Amino acid sequence: MNFISELCKNIFYKNKHHSPCSNFSQLEEKLSDNTKSDKVPSDTSSNASLMKSEIYKVYNVLFLNHKKQQCGVYQYGIRLFNILKTTDKSYHFYQEVDSLTEYQRIFEDHKNIDIVIYNFHEVTMPWLNKNTINKSVINLGIMHESTADYFDARINLDPTFEDCENHFSIGRPIFHNAAEILKDYQPSTDSIHSFIYYKKANVPTFGSFGFGQSHKKFENIVKLVNEQYNEAIIKFVMPLADFIPDRDYTNHMVRDACLRNMKKPDIQLMITHEFFTNEDVLCFLNSNDMNMFLYESNGYPSSVTDYALSVKKPFGISNYPIFKHIYSDEICLSEVGIKDCMANSRQHCDKYLELYSKENMINKFLYIYQKMLPLTSV
Repeated sequence: MNFISELCKNIFYKNKHHSPCSNFSQLEEKLSDNTKSDKVPSDTSSNASLMKSEIYKVYNVLFLNHKKQQCGVYQYGIRLFNILKTTDKSYHFYQEVDSLTEYQRIFEDHKNIDIVIYNFHEVTMPWLNKNTINKSVINLGIMHESTADYFDARINLDPTFEDCENHFSIGRPIFHNAAEILKDYQPSTDSIHSFIYYKKANVPTFGSFGFGQSHKKFENIVKLVNEQYNEAIIKFVMPLADFIPDRDYTNHMVRDACLRNMKKPDIQLMITHEFFTNEDVLCFLNSNDMNMFLYESNGYPSSVTDYALSVKKPFGISNYPIFKHIYSDEICLSEVGIKDCMANSRQHCDKYLELYSKENMINKFLYIYQKMLPLTSV
């Protein structure tokens, strides 16, 4: 039994008769059960020989996120982990932490961690620094607007970034099962349901979502629709963000800017500040005739287009670097009109859904693991 317990620390059981184990105790139990089988020789050396064909050394990967859900960094982490956990080539487990004490307790409870992925922003993990980070594991930092240098490797959110030593780029965490999620889905509250499904016959609906920050330029969407349509519905999902100071004031300022650009009586503007789950957001975007994102920012790639791509509905963007990972003049609303953009973006969705596939994301992380901590099969 000691042999089995020790083996469980760094291996993952793969057998055509069993599904992957969800934790280490299950792994140990499964291995122990198999050594009791009549098909398994009783001596330890023979056991080890037999297991070589069915047990593979893989990585035990801890994925760390913070706890406040009304945050783009948090939601990015959820989307990424939900992709990584689907591979059977490494074991990923997820923890949310908000303090150094919680962080340290994880390593007391789990002794077999090989790699830690930090969904990192200085604001959401202020307790982490070069003195507090656990140096007994490989630490990978997903860098949200950060240049922290105490990770063993840094992961850049910009897919256009070229890899260099211990600095890697990754694709975008798309919902590749969006159609499955939306099948028979009902919004999480009655008010969200009413907002999403409000329609008028033969009247186009344009939508956008994001926390109410000035650089997102919701008012430019209102201006553009008023210039090009006489009748339309504009819907904005603008929840309150956990980490934005004066968030109520900011949202009111953005709302007022939008109202000032309302010029035509038959164009209707609807804004909700209710928090939408990921499923609600997908449902909302899928219900619109077109989704628009006219950010004016030179920052890291925005996650809003991850959602827009996922539902395969027409969308348009601005020409700022925040969208350089999907940019084309054909879907840029400063280069083409709304109707042309709607037509062009359909094929754009297919192109980037393939480029940012779940398989490509998983393979890139497995490559990073192997690069940082080379392992071979047992």
